[in-house]
Amino acid sequence: KKEKMQKETTKNVSVAKALNEELQQVTYVAMKPGVDLHGDMVDLETIRLAKESFNKSAQRANLFHLTMTDAFEVIESYLIPCDVTLNEHFVEKGSWLMTLQIHDPDVWEMIKSEDINGISIGAMAEVEDL
Repeated sequence: KKEKMQKETTKNVSVAKALNEELQQVTYVAMKPGVDLHGDMVDLETIRLAKESFNKSAQRANLFHLTMTDAFEVIESYLIPCDVTLNEHFVEKGSWLMTLQIHDPDVWEMIKSEDINGISIGAMAEVEDL
């Protein structure tokens, strides 16, 4: 099972996350202002609109954009109201954070070992060349 889930991981990206071992919850930065991992510029208004769209959706979880899953669920999705430091990573006010409740022990172990090191909002966007 673990080998199947390790489809697409990137260990060289520093990810801001916070773990709650007792509750088996993890909080990730979903989007932050600036240049994203695809080289696209993202502003605070775009982040707010993406978060609002996601929060109005079914918020269904999938694993590696391949299969729907009940191994975890989104329990919080919000914009951070002030600048913070999340496990030694600066997170700017207006960044979008998500907290996941993990139900599957294999997924939890993959998060702790950083075989799973972040989340993807799986969004479609209009891109403008500048």
